[in-house]
Amino acid sequence: MGAVNYAVSAEDVAKYFLYKKPLTHKQLHKLLFFAYLEYLQKNNTDVNHLTNKLFENQFQAWVHGPVYAPIYPIYADFGSSLIELFGEDVSIDENIAEFLDSILDKYNFDGDELENLSHEMLAWKKARNGLSYWDISNNPILDEDIFNSKV
Repeated sequence: MGAVNYAVSAEDVAKYFLYKKPLTHKQLHKLLFFAYLEYLQKNNTDVNHLTNKLFENQFQAWVHGPVYAPIYPIYADFGSSLIELFGEDVSIDENIAEFLDSILDKYNFDGDELENLSHEMLAWKKARNGLSYWDISNNPILDEDIFNSKV
């Protein structure tokens, strides 16, 4: 496999989403996941050569759906409340910004709806294989499974 190209950092994507609109913690993580999934699928041609990624994959298969583990503690104090806009605009390439805006438009759902949608994804299901619904898990969600998931 060739060198991996990352378009942006996950932290910048999170800041961009929050700059655009207030989100709950749950919404933020699911939007990060769906952005990652769609970018991976649109910018790679086959599962054996996943070299173009939105950011580094550090998703884990938590009970309520995919969570981007390094982002979690940054916004954890908000609990289930809205994370208010911080007013911090992020410098992101125009094409990436347009892509992220399309994700916000396409996945304009509340946290529970996004959770339910993520639970339908092959990637989350495979990472939680053998676990009961409420079992705690830090199992990684693999790029190959994300690429093969249907939205």
